[in-house]
Amino acid sequence: MNLHKSSIPARKRKLGRESALGTRDPSAEQKRLVLVSDSVEASREPEKVGRDCGKCQCIEPENEATRDPEPAKEPDSDKLETEKWLAPFLDRATDILERRAEVFPPTKERTALVRKLLPSWKIDDILGFAREEVLAWFQSLEQSHRTARVSPEAARKLYSAGIALLVQKMPQLESLAADIARVLGFPATSIQCSLFCNRRGAKTLTHFDSVDTLAIQVTGSKTWHLAPNTHVQLPTDTWAHPQVSTHELRLYAHRQFPPEMPTENVESHRLEPGAMLYVPRGYWHETESSEESVSLHIHILPSTWADVVLKTLHSRLLRDEAWRATAYRLWGLERAGDWDTANALEALREIVGTLTPEDVHRPAQWTPAPNDRVAPRARGSVGVVASNEEYQSVRLTSEEFALEHATTVEMSPSFVQATLLLADGADPLSANELAERVPSLSRDEALDLVRLLCKVGYARKASASVGV
Repeated sequence: MNLHKSSIPARKRKLGRESALGTRDPSAEQKRLVLVSDSVEASREPEKVGRDCGKCQCIEPENEATRDPEPAKEPDSDKLETEKWLAPFLDRATDILERRAEVFPPTKERTALVRKLLPSWKIDDILGFAREEVLAWFQSLEQSHRTARVSPEAARKLYSAGIALLVQKMPQLESLAADIARVLGFPATSIQCSLFCNRRGAKTLTHFDSVDTLAIQVTGSKTWHLAPNTHVQLPTDTWAHPQVSTHELRLYAHRQFPPEMPTENVESHRLEPGAMLYVPRGYWHETESSEESVSLHIHILPSTWADVVLKTLHSRLLRDEAWRATAYRLWGLERAGDWDTANALEALREIVGTLTPEDVHRPAQWTPAPNDRVAPRARGSVGVVASNEEYQSVRLTSEEFALEHATTVEMSPSFVQATLLLADGADPLSANELAERVPSLSRDEALDLVRLLCKVGYARKASASVGV
């Protein structure tokens, strides 16, 4: 297989009238184009696997083994009353997210509303609510943060010995995370909630995290020391002394990190029950508890533009067989006519040039005219999932980052043929051009199809300046 430049972009594929549909007489066809279902839900495909920082772990890293495959239950919003106690943060979110820390003074109403999350906030009861093992949080002999997954029974003993606990897998926390995502308008997968349970004298040493954190003090008190990070902005990995920074951090953070809290621009906040503190991703912080305390931590997991654009490009490359081939050459297996990296990268530049903003994020609603050309979005997929003698059920999917817009449409053969023609072609097509290539469709019918494909987010307007 000689992967020269012209072979990398999507290939044109001509579909005859009988391709995928047999030799049915089109004149006898009963036309059908019916939208059966349309939904938006969390994507089942992981966008980005969480990282285990090893030493400083403010959230449990996700991977295919630990991710809960079951969708979170719909939260009882009336019971949680999330919007009420979260309101001050919601009002300030646009101004402070990823920019600066901010403390929100305690209120009796917020304290009461947050405490409604659980019927009891005693440590024994909290561990009884835990659905799975919890994390024991402690310092190693080298004075670095360590965690260990332990059973609730073992956690009780460790807590009595002074070990802090991090509780995550709890139905109430999962419902709260889903409701916070709803309130913020974020994907459910971008919010995680956890409870930090600290004994008197517990401390966390200076570190920074790769997530935004909103901490709400529930019982007891905790003191936070914060400082802006002048060594790295918006880190995508965590760090705590004395660990060696990861390869990913060293891609853009080259200076040595300080072993202690910086002395400039440090602010300290003692959180009493009902107080909230927002800590931006990357901010230096350390904590200390002068009494037994429980705090609720809301973590906002970042979906960086690098992740979003790379996922879009990945989806686009998979449309071509050459990019789906296994990279055996990396392990010394050379074959004649195999991968040519130089030519492939040259073709990659060409492919990147075909992407539009509408491939990256969902386009605004647009009603195409008969001569307006459209193209499948880079993250749009189509497939026949069921069929009978009269029509086929076609599944149209457009993925946003961490969201999946899935639509099922019942189509008679001519509509299926036109849809696949658009999906497999290298060039954008208008409704009038589709009608010409699929003569069994009238121009009005082709226009109905094109408008439906755009409405559900599968297709986008073709750029006048670039191809697809």
